[in-house]
Amino acid sequence: MPSKKNKPKPKRLLSRAEAEALEKGVYAAPRKPRKLTLPDNLSNNLGERKRIRRRSSRKVTHEDPPEEPVTNVEPDESDHSEEDVNLGLEPEVELDESDSSEDDKIDSEPLQSASSSDEDTPIEETPRSEDDGGETPIVPLQDLVQMVDDLDIGDIITEVNMAPAWFQRENDLDDISDVIYPSGITPTRTHKNVAHFRNVTNRKSFFGGKTVRIKEDTLDTLITALSEFAREYDGNLSFTQKELPYEDTYCAACGIGDLGSTHLLATDYISTARFSFHTELSYDDDLKKSAATMKSFVLTFVTSVAEVLGLQGNEYIRVLSVVKDEEDGGKANVNLGVTTPDRKETEKLAESLQDYATSGFRNHPRLREVRSDNYSYAWKPLLSYLQVKRDEFDENHNFNYNRSGLRREGMRGNRPYYVPMGWYRYALDVFNKYSDETKDRWIGCQNIPGEWPIAYYGTNGNFIHDLERNQISLDQERFDPMREESIRQMGEKMNEQGFYVFPKCNGGAYPWHTKTFEVPITPKKNSRFRVVFQCRVKPGQFTVHTCPITNCEMWRVVDTEAVRPYGVLVRKMKAKKHPDDESESDG
Repeated sequence: MPSKKNKPKPKRLLSRAEAEALEKGVYAAPRKPRKLTLPDNLSNNLGERKRIRRRSSRKVTHEDPPEEPVTNVEPDESDHSEEDVNLGLEPEVELDESDSSEDDKIDSEPLQSASSSDEDTPIEETPRSEDDGGETPIVPLQDLVQMVDDLDIGDIITEVNMAPAWFQRENDLDDISDVIYPSGITPTRTHKNVAHFRNVTNRKSFFGGKTVRIKEDTLDTLITALSEFAREYDGNLSFTQKELPYEDTYCAACGIGDLGSTHLLATDYISTARFSFHTELSYDDDLKKSAATMKSFVLTFVTSVAEVLGLQGNEYIRVLSVVKDEEDGGKANVNLGVTTPDRKETEKLAESLQDYATSGFRNHPRLREVRSDNYSYAWKPLLSYLQVKRDEFDENHNFNYNRSGLRREGMRGNRPYYVPMGWYRYALDVFNKYSDETKDRWIGCQNIPGEWPIAYYGTNGNFIHDLERNQISLDQERFDPMREESIRQMGEKMNEQGFYVFPKCNGGAYPWHTKTFEVPITPKKNSRFRVVFQCRVKPGQFTVHTCPITNCEMWRVVDTEAVRPYGVLVRKMKAKKHPDDESESDG
């Protein structure tokens, strides 16, 4: 979607109603939308957003020596409940890793109430142009990228899942007819994802009525962990064999991620400005009456917001849900998110939208039903789908860090490697995945040139909440607390948006930057666990700092390609509330 050419616009003539108002001294010129020009690296041209990474089908067998056991080191104390399984794995192979007059009315009127429209007719509106006598010039979008992928219409809330048209997910679990879920448990989205994964990997998709057991050595547990991670950001899993077609940052801004880009969400690098707009529409009478009506309303709302913000496409705008406000006579509230690949640009769009909505969209042909109010927005990453490929797991390099006799420290990439004692690693198949000069040396364990050091990141990377809770003021750099210090260390190349990883799992990424996930295993019991991602970081592409929250070491990175996840760590928590749980935010 190349930038639009600046063409001179004809001078707009006032409508009859406007002219009369001008004579009376009460006419105010309509407010024009603010045009925001995104930088070149945020071009909306999908054809320019080629994915850099290429994966070869060639399998490479890593032949590095196993970790040497040290018998004089006590194993890490961790919970071993009756559900834990003692694993007898071989030693690790260290891979670590208008308001117009009546005469000027046209088809683009705001949504009519049920009493004046056909009950099952989708909403159809046409943008009002200047020649039509409208008060707000609207430029129709060139590209409708975001589409309504799924609707779950309820009496109080309609959950909306939007995804870009270029994304193709697998068939729904509804296509699987032989699933038998555990007795006494209401299947959650996570249970369904496990069943779906069993089906796409040609395994039995039924649970046989048995209790779900979270074991630290099964793919079911890994899918459970990934499903809960996606759900944390309002997303779901999609199992496929296809590569994402565009760059990670663009895909993530459109709501699509994969296991190689989890750091963009988990570290809060790609975040979403979330709004809740109040409308004058009745949830029951105007919107809920049919799926076609709701779907048309959602797509129209997203497209209209993108037009107001001067965007050429709607890929960066998504509706999350439509909610019935029972305290406001059943009016509909619309929860909406704005995301771009760059936080500064997202913030510009959010501030512009906040300004428009606060003063009201009264002159907009399709947003006039949005009530003017003192709107604010909150930051949180938003995911539609986390894409999981069926063959991107490398079970040969899974490893149990609960074993005794393991060294607690080593060296990787000329940096200390702190072993994640007490965790179980599910290895990702990353051999020959990245085409660069290091080939597969980046993931070696011999501490040689070309090797990248090891780091970790959790699933709760929102610095804002943590810093506010600890009463740390960061002024304008509230999203990137160590930016100035990073620039002093490595110069202007670090003067870009950054994100943070930790060289330590225990005492770094965990527990303060993780969150406890729970999955029902019996009608009266849940299994509790936490998730951390293990990665490598390119040497010379990060600066070293002390975390202002925990005083532990952390690394600041600005190049999203300089971090490569290669393992998912899962740690089973005790049945009762763990002391570390005090560190997590429930709000």
